[in-house]
Amino acid sequence: MKHSGILGLLTALATLSSCATAKYVSVEDDMNNEWVGRRHSEIVREFGAPDRETSDGKNGTILVYESITRSYRTDEDTHFGYFDPDYTTTISENRSYIHFFIEGNGICYLVKTNHVKREGKGPTGTELFIHTSWGLGLALPIILALSAFAFSG
Repeated sequence: MKHSGILGLLTALATLSSCATAKYVSVEDDMNNEWVGRRHSEIVREFGAPDRETSDGKNGTILVYESITRSYRTDEDTHFGYFDPDYTTTISENRSYIHFFIEGNGICYLVKTNHVKREGKGPTGTELFIHTSWGLGLALPIILALSAFAFSG
């Protein structure tokens, strides 16, 4: 019986946390709809000078816009300046890009990007808090009852 109570508790917690996930979709189709057929000068006017330009292999160019975001995370332990082989720092690097493919005549024919947008109307922070609190209010008595039942037998 102990295992079924713990399983019930884990299931309830997973169900409550699953409500908070958001779905993100690529904006590549949107970018192609907006920028294919536009001139090189319009793209540069909107986005500024590209980080670099490279050949597309077809007598055209690719305008490359990139940004890199680095995040650092260290162990939560407090270290007082001594060498600790278990102390680690994790560095994450995320590269964001937009590539505009420009024909020899200066017209954009393709856009590639890894940018994403949130799909649909997701809950705001306040709505998420209210929904989670409401869910916890309903689920907490069930979780407590399951836990009490699991540990009593």
